[in-house]
Amino acid sequence: MSEITTVGWIIISVCGLFLLATNISLIALLRRRGNRQSSPNNPLGNIQKFLQNPWSEEDQRWQELSRRVEGYKTPDDREKENPEQK
Repeated sequence: MSEITTVGWIIISVCGLFLLATNISLIALLRRRGNRQSSPNNPLGNIQKFLQNPWSEEDQRWQELSRRVEGYKTPDDREKENPEQK
């Protein structure tokens, strides 16, 4: 079995330090993530909100349009839509 040269040990050490630094940064990220609420600039928070209710923005726009249309209707138009409410 051949011995590992100095350059080999340096390469192994650099790879080990890289893996260690990656794991430490991921653990730190998980700890920080638990402490703060989802901010508007957080892409993962936005994705989670989108997956929970994918049509929320469109629903809000439709509700706003409906509210505006109700403002333009006259009392006669409202009676025609709901004749039983007198």
